[in-house]
Parts: sequence; structure tokens; C-alpha cells
Amino acid sequence: MVGGGSLINFVLCAVDKCAAKAERRRIPEKRFFWVALLGGGPGLWLGMRCFHHKTLHRSFWLAAVGTTLLYGAALLWIALRMGGML
Repeated sequence: MVGGGSLINFVLCAVDKCAAKAERRRIPEKRFFWVALLGGGPGLWLGMRCFHHKTLHRSFWLAAVGTTLLYGAALLWIALRMGGML
């Protein structure tokens, strides 16, 4: 889920950056946030860094970093609950 959501958010960042440069219709910010909540935080974070896209928007940083940490903590918790696989 995280891999697919991340790929989607990364591609959304690329498409939205191209639309911004061409002064075309943009992707709504809510879409980035929903995909981040569904596991796309790392992709949003990487897309922001690679394309220098929305890097000054605090809400995007919070969505990218917050959901990445949330999913990372959940994966760590699951690994520890499954008999200390770490």
C-alpha cells in the first residue's frame, strides 16, 4: 500500500509541477493529502524534493513527514508484535 501510494503521489507531483509551469489546470491539494493518508507520504516527500514542488507549503511538509512517520511507526509496531523480527 505504501509503495503504490508513494508512486501515485510522486507522479502527481511531477504532473502538477508541469501544469504549474505551463499555466494549466492544477491538481487539488486535497488529492495529495488523501493519497498521503493512504500510504503515499514518502512519495509526496520525494516528489517535493525532486521537483522542488510545494516545498514552502507547511501543510505539504506536515502531510509528507507526518504520514511517513505514522506508517513507519505502524510497521515497526507490527514487526515488534510479530516476535521481534528486528
